[in-house]
Amino acid sequence: MIKIGLLFFVFCFISSNALADWEQISSNLYMDNESLVVRRNFVRNWFKTYYPDSRTANGITFYYQSTLIEADCNNNKIRGFSNIFYDKNHNIIHFSEFKKGTKWLYVPPETVGATEYNELCKYRQ
Repeated sequence: MIKIGLLFFVFCFISSNALADWEQISSNLYMDNESLVVRRNFVRNWFKTYYPDSRTANGITFYYQSTLIEADCNNNKIRGFSNIFYDKNHNIIHFSEFKKGTKWLYVPPETVGATEYNELCKYRQ
């Protein structure tokens, strides 16, 4: 049953990812304008990060990743909910989900996280 649920999620993600409206934020960072969720000072959205060469983390070699990020715009904090890693042929090679999100972290300046935070907080209410 778990495998069926995972396959359903992957199918839905791929389908919604194909229909996403990706806006280029920087040279290698994109934000999906179709999946933005705003709740007062909390803003959540998908980002894609492309790398010029492959990256390896925890034994996984990937070329780009999609990440579901939430920003707490009042407290300069950010956390993640999902990471999806892709190979050079755009196949999903690893998926991580954090149902309650990762721990809230302060946003370090001049990082990809700071860019994501700044983009998200433009939409807060």
